[in-house]
Amino acid sequence: IRDLMLSVDLAITAGGQTTYELARCGIPMIILETIDNQKGNVKGFRDSGISSIIYLDEGELLLPKLKEYLHEYTNFDKRRETFDVLVSLVNPNKFSAQVYEII
Repeated sequence: IRDLMLSVDLAITAGGQTTYELARCGIPMIILETIDNQKGNVKGFRDSGISSIIYLDEGELLLPKLKEYLHEYTNFDKRRETFDVLVSLVNPNKFSAQVYEII
């Protein structure tokens, strides 16, 4: 699945575990919160600066928001900025350094 993820410029995904796999690959994404148990994941991405999120209770706004986010991501700089945020979120070296500091 990694190779498939790396072959795209943008993903549209539910707000579950796949968001972390996409983040590790640095793939900008539009996150659709599809069930209540995704709220924590979605909030974490929002708090980290990922704004392309459509929430469970925004069903009537799905198409307009999807169009808006797709348009935003046609801009290379926006995709690059999102890539940088995502990669920094799941950088294993960052966690190793934090553990090292604790020890």
